[in-house]
Amino acid sequence: MEHHGNFIAATILFLIALFFIIEIIRIHNKSGVMRESKIIVLLGAGFSIIQPLITFHERLIVGYLILFGITLLALCFQFIFNWKITVYETSKEEMLKKIRIALKRSNLSFEENDHSKEEAYYFLIPSENTELKVSWGIFSEQPTKFSSTFKKAWKVPWKTEFEQELQNLYRETREGMFFWKQSLLNVVMTSGLIAFCFYLLSV
Repeated sequence: MEHHGNFIAATILFLIALFFIIEIIRIHNKSGVMRESKIIVLLGAGFSIIQPLITFHERLIVGYLILFGITLLALCFQFIFNWKITVYETSKEEMLKKIRIALKRSNLSFEENDHSKEEAYYFLIPSENTELKVSWGIFSEQPTKFSSTFKKAWKVPWKTEFEQELQNLYRETREGMFFWKQSLLNVVMTSGLIAFCFYLLSV
């Protein structure tokens, strides 16, 4: 049982490692502007299922499955109700400026609300009864990775067009740009995951 479990876990980890390599290609093809992928979350959830089942006592498995079910429902809620776009190698000022342009080109009226203490900035869109939250990392004085998330995304029929418009705005100034920081991070993550795969297969 343990050997088969390790093999399945190693397979999932290898797929996650492959995902990080594919992400490097996506980042460059999308000019550093891309929607959050759900694949990594699903693969991570699969790994989270397999590993504890290998070592848990039978009496604990039921409780674990209940806990996992609750977690899965929370993930489904995130998938359905939120729409997250990540932009790499940008600044807060540039991000906000391009979002304003993209919203105006979509003929949308909006209000702005700065919540700097929360490391967030909000665009309120009354016509759709939704908001666009722009957030950034809290561990850097000059963050270069920003995320924009639509709340109540099911109410936003033009979210795909907005994403494309934002990509086009960044692409205009990013011809030939290489995203070294994110690419290197993904390569390191891939190497670590593959090394752990070999470890799982050897025990």
